[in-house]
Amino acid sequence: MLDNDPIPLEDSEPSASIIHQPQPADDTSVSVRSQRKSARREFKNARICFIPEYASGKTDPAECPVINISATGFSIEFDRRVTIGLRGTITYRSESGLPVHVGCVVRHCVEQMDGLFRLGIQLDRKLRPEEMRPLRIALGREIAPGIRARKLKKQLGTYGQPG
Repeated sequence: MLDNDPIPLEDSEPSASIIHQPQPADDTSVSVRSQRKSARREFKNARICFIPEYASGKTDPAECPVINISATGFSIEFDRRVTIGLRGTITYRSESGLPVHVGCVVRHCVEQMDGLFRLGIQLDRKLRPEEMRPLRIALGREIAPGIRARKLKKQLGTYGQPG
């Protein structure tokens, strides 16, 4: 062995085999799959009426700002902590004037720094394309046909932010 020769790591013969990762035959890009089945779209100034159905039978219709929407769910702001699995109803009027009324279940509830809670809502059915655009209505106007909903009140949260 000469001084410039590489030092062998083992005593066996050197191997020329290289391990290659298999590539998809029809696609040159690799995508990561998530649990989300529908793409989300952000909305500004859109409100829906969220009606949680508590175990006592009491309902509490509230005007909730929409954070984002997909064909299978909503992300909204709400002013109370709710339990995961709570059933409810989402109702609003779409931009096409169509009244939308669909059952739902709360999948996430995360407290925000402003004292509100961000809820992840899964719908009982997939929204049709014409239902995917809630009408942008000024605060205090009727959001859902025939339902009087309260406005959200910011609470003093665990972050200590005044509401």
